Amino acid sequence: MGKKGKTASEISKIGKKIIWGMDILPYNQQCIVSCNGQMADIIKFIKSINISNGGKETLKQLEDPTRKDYYFEHIKENGGRLFIDLPTGYILIINHSNRDWIETTCNASHEANHLSQYVLRNAGIQLTQETEEAYTYLQAQILKEILKKIF
Repeated sequence: MGKKGKTASEISKIGKKIIWGMDILPYNQQCIVSCNGQMADIIKFIKSINISNGGKETLKQLEDPTRKDYYFEHIKENGGRLFIDLPTGYILIINHSNRDWIETTCNASHEANHLSQYVLRNAGIQLTQETEEAYTYLQAQILKEILKKIF
């Protein structure tokens, strides 16, 4: 039995820039996710969509010259970063420019874990033995959405 190789469409996604908005349901929170992009790409994306007043505050904060170093720090290949200190929502950047899908999946899982923790804390659900399933289900939901887009 031989190994199944990647299809042409799967290979064509590697290194491709994708940016999308993710609704985190049922918690009524949003995250902008960028794969193989940087903060400048996210700002262009935000400007291209219809945003609420809270979104305008987020954009203003992202463009604040006193915070530019923080927001514009380069995200390395097969790296990720979650930005949580925004007026509304979250921004998640994951880069997978090489063909190491295991490393990419580990990084996406790591960032999905952080995101699920912030979402649930903001929803008033603290991590306890009784609530850990909510955390793990949400992490899996977030991870699944990310991986469907990038693989």
